[in-house]
Amino acid sequence: MTTPPVSPTASPSGTRPTSSALPPRRRPRRLLLKTVLVLVVLVAVTMSLWTWFAMSYKYSTGERTGYVRNLTKNGWLCKTWEGEMTVAPVPGVPAQSFKFTMHSDSLAAIVQGAPQKQVTLTYSEHVALPSRCLGDTPFFVDGVRVAP
Repeated sequence: MTTPPVSPTASPSGTRPTSSALPPRRRPRRLLLKTVLVLVVLVAVTMSLWTWFAMSYKYSTGERTGYVRNLTKNGWLCKTWEGEMTVAPVPGVPAQSFKFTMHSDSLAAIVQGAPQKQVTLTYSEHVALPSRCLGDTPFFVDGVRVAP
């Protein structure tokens, strides 16, 4: 009497193994999905902290007085007011151009309501911004005074 050959997938009792005995097939996919999700969250948190720090730290502050040449609201996602001012520091010296960014609609309305008048812009400079969505320039206007 001979014993029948045993297949490598059969259990000792001669039946097929249960599904719990098979190695899980989705484990590498789940591990990859979790790893990608953790990396995306980590990048988002890092960018948020970087943006918060860059916007809360003022590299420099100051005032510029001159005539605003243009002021436009632009941007695809984040709408900001971008402007350019002509600054003449001393009579007889060629005028310099000062480009700036405004986030406030009320400040932009003040500037637009004073055409051909000299204005003084109070600004703060923020460096190392992670995105141009916050503005095209590092100079953010905080206040406006119109000369009488």
